[in-house]
Amino acid sequence: MTHPSNLRQHVCGIALMGLSVILISGCVGIPIAGLIGGSAIAIDLSRDNRSVGTYLNDNVLEAKISNEIRSDATLSSSQIHVSPTIINGVILLTGEAPNRTHIDRILDIAKSFKNTRKVINRIELAGTSTLASRANDSWITMEVKTALFHSEKVDHLRIKVVTERAHVYLMGIVSTEEADAAAQVARSINGVARVVKVFEYL
Repeated sequence: MTHPSNLRQHVCGIALMGLSVILISGCVGIPIAGLIGGSAIAIDLSRDNRSVGTYLNDNVLEAKISNEIRSDATLSSSQIHVSPTIINGVILLTGEAPNRTHIDRILDIAKSFKNTRKVINRIELAGTSTLASRANDSWITMEVKTALFHSEKVDHLRIKVVTERAHVYLMGIVSTEEADAAAQVARSINGVARVVKVFEYL
């Protein structure tokens, strides 16, 4: 007999195959290669608290906003470094921009899409971070993810980790207990300056 969790992964995989065809035909110009990775997404969804449709909408929306920011003529400054991260239609914007006008334009872009539920602005009014700073952020993100993987109090597949200037942002749809445990894990990592919970709660 097929185990229920395996059956769910199988069904998710079949659904994604069909949805990927729809997305490819309906989202011309969006770099979705890598966003839809059949079995990888099915495994994530078996533990994720989002539906298949929401999961895919988040990934496509993230790509659309990134492309819009890069292609916008008013945001051509080399001093702009902004990344959107999206869970369940909630958009976290992190990075740097040199003036308020640029930040306002980025916020307008993020809010302009129909699948946007909420925009959380954490863009710093500053010049772009250095390569060393970004490398340190990547290291912190890796360390936090590893610690969450080994924690018995959280399901690491439900939590997305974003680090900007040593500030760690935690996103996902979790219980309050799991959110607190994840934040405690992140605070224990050397080099973390601040932990910000951007969770939605079950």
